[in-house]
Amino acid sequence: MPDGTAEVKEMAHAINAFADEDDKGSAPPMGSAQAVKDTNWLSNYFWNVNNPKSADEWFGFDSRASDAEQLGGYEWGFAVYSGIHINDAVKDTDGTVWGNFIDRMRTILNAASGPGTGTFNSSVLSRIETDLGDFRDFSTARYDEMWALAEEMKPGNEKFEGAGAEALRGYLRKLALEFQNIATYVEPAIGAVNSARLAANPTYLQAVIGAFNTWQSSSDRSPRSTIRNWWEEQRDKVTWEDSIIKIRGMRTDEKATWETFETEIKERWWDNLADLRKAATEGISTVSTTYNTSAAEILPFTPVTVTPPGGGGGGGGGGGGDENGPPRWTRSSKGCSAAEMATATVTAAVAAVTVTTAPSRTSSTSTSTAAAVRAAAVAATGMVAAETETAVATGPWATAAPSTRSSRST
Repeated sequence: MPDGTAEVKEMAHAINAFADEDDKGSAPPMGSAQAVKDTNWLSNYFWNVNNPKSADEWFGFDSRASDAEQLGGYEWGFAVYSGIHINDAVKDTDGTVWGNFIDRMRTILNAASGPGTGTFNSSVLSRIETDLGDFRDFSTARYDEMWALAEEMKPGNEKFEGAGAEALRGYLRKLALEFQNIATYVEPAIGAVNSARLAANPTYLQAVIGAFNTWQSSSDRSPRSTIRNWWEEQRDKVTWEDSIIKIRGMRTDEKATWETFETEIKERWWDNLADLRKAATEGISTVSTTYNTSAAEILPFTPVTVTPPGGGGGGGGGGGGDENGPPRWTRSSKGCSAAEMATATVTAAVAAVTVTTAPSRTSSTSTSTAAAVRAAAVAATGMVAAETETAVATGPWATAAPSTRSSRST
């Protein structure tokens, strides 16, 4: 996540960390609550008319007499009305300021906590975690096998003795340690990915969803419903005085009256949104901290030096080694050793916990970053596992039992 996320004040910025990159996705970024509040909620007002027509709210009196005592109402048939028209931008949801806030927020939360978005996918992190665990287990198993084989070649064994046996034993021990080193290296990466995944979902997302559902069940959840509730509460405060309808003693023919009422209604809606705003803005700081910590816990890989049988010059012992690294039979078809493939896999994990919730909107690619990370991690894990097993089984010193590691669906 980018710097400053922990101090974010606007809930849209926090929730948009889980949205798609742009409006072309199925979970586009949401609009802000502040934008809703800053929009004019009342498009116009009227007073002392004999027909409210298509007004959204009004009060009416059955007489224009200055001493009328009839309380305001919403029924037709009165002689005089004062009321308001509500701005469609906060009344309707189709592409409006209000719609971009409420509808998109609901879509982002549902997608991020379920099938995923182009920026965040919990199942991708879960699969990377599983793949890294399988890679660790595979490396541990190879360590156990090679170390046991090396132990069988201790001086005094009845199978294979002499200088060649001792050189082979030394090499198998070092190769076993390389696999042990890989397992040790991958272990903290598994915990880091797990921590990052759980911080986002369920910890953050479910807390925000809970606050969202509570807010949605409240009577002041929308501008329209808040206006309706406020209007109803003014019923016993409406009077006909000085030949004008007044609300709480304030003239309905003056702009300042309606500006005062609109501000009051907006503040009521904003206060009702407080718990949801708090859940979204305060919780995201924990996600940000956890992601940064998780990424920092995955350190650069330091491979164990492995000397091929017969020395590092490349010819001795039949191991096929050369000056560029481990013997060819311990490399993948891409020319990478198991250690190098481990680095590639965990690097993918770092990328996953670093970018899957970053609210950057600058990328022009439509391909899911998280999906690409997952594909790279799975490919790396599968390649090194399959090819190293083959190498161990068919290499020049293949005396260990074939691996029984089960296949995995990726």
